[in-house]
Amino acid sequence: MYKPPLQVTFETFGRSYLKALDMITFTGIDPLNNNNGMEQPLRIINISTEIVPDKNTWWSKIDGEWLHPGDGVEWGEPEL
Repeated sequence: MYKPPLQVTFETFGRSYLKALDMITFTGIDPLNNNNGMEQPLRIINISTEIVPDKNTWWSKIDGEWLHPGDGVEWGEPEL
C-alpha cells in the first residue's frame, strides 16, 4: 500500500553541511514505536539559515519529506 511522504520541519544550530535533496536518517519520532527503532529516511527539500550577529546566533530550519516504505519493504544498508 502506498504511503505518501509526510512533511517534517526541524531546526538546528550552526552550519549543518546539508543541502537540498540530501537523504538523512532519524529515529525516535514514532510514538507508537511502529518502526521498532529502525532509522527512517528523510529527503531534505529546503534549508533556510538565520544568522543574527548581535545575538551571536546561527540557526538553520530544515524542511523535508519523511519517506515511508510500503508494507513488507525494509530499507537496506547505505552504500558508503
